Amino acid sequence: MPHASKTPSPLGQAASSLQALKIIDAPRLSVNLNKVALLRNSRRTGVPDLLHFADLAYEFGANGITVHPRPDQRHIREDDVYLLAERMKPWRPGFELNIEGYPDDRLFRIVEAVRPEQCTLVPDSPTAFTSEEGWKFDARDTPVNMRDAVTAFRQIAGRVIVFIDPEPSVIAGAVPRQRL
Repeated sequence: MPHASKTPSPLGQAASSLQALKIIDAPRLSVNLNKVALLRNSRRTGVPDLLHFADLAYEFGANGITVHPRPDQRHIREDDVYLLAERMKPWRPGFELNIEGYPDDRLFRIVEAVRPEQCTLVPDSPTAFTSEEGWKFDARDTPVNMRDAVTAFRQIAGRVIVFIDPEPSVIAGAVPRQRL
């Protein structure tokens, strides 16, 4: 007996749309240095050395590093980003720098200065303690025009990633509609 045709789920539709858009592969392992910086900052001795951990990530075969310079600088500080970008110059673009953050003027200025291979936009406001969820693309996200933010960051970063919740309805809502 033949199978009845089935309408793809929103997640399946979103996956098909992403394939059609020929989304490029992201690095397989990007080592997040935020907690190393948090430990360094809590000790106030400069130990552990953030640049040493970046060296180790590179030497042991990671594809890049990730940093999230929050406004309160409780872990990665803005000057850390500049130091890491300088250290990584001989390794880039093969060893990628990913900068995460809320798409505000402060993050734009940092990303513009170092031109990372990837910029990941996260929905935590500057006063949030940590990233607990992704963008929802609903009324909670109204302070940010995501299309404008992505367009602006695309001009200065190699790739822009939008951190969203892994819910089929959110994923489907994040995929641009194709015009007929």
